[in-house]
Amino acid sequence: MLRAKGYVVNDNEYIVINSDECLLNGEEIFLLANRMYGVGADFVIFASGEDFSIYNSFGEYESLPSAEARQVFARFLTGATELEIHITDAFLRRIKTGGATSVAA
Repeated sequence: MLRAKGYVVNDNEYIVINSDECLLNGEEIFLLANRMYGVGADFVIFASGEDFSIYNSFGEYESLPSAEARQVFARFLTGATELEIHITDAFLRRIKTGGATSVAA
């Protein structure tokens, strides 16, 4: 089971995932962030040590992180958590192997 952290800043929802535990491609991020089939979020951040990368809910890489995203990452680094999200291995397998059709099934 993957444990991710959830944060809300200015009504934007962020999921922060340790990239040492899990990496997802654009379609998989889209499915995870999808409010109907996934966890639901506006942005997904992959944290790696003192660095991070951020993707929007469509699975597209954001090359210039916003001040909000930097604030979320700073909270993550301090260990602060607003919400802990448990993502099951079964769900991760479904989004990694079948895409949207298997998640919707």
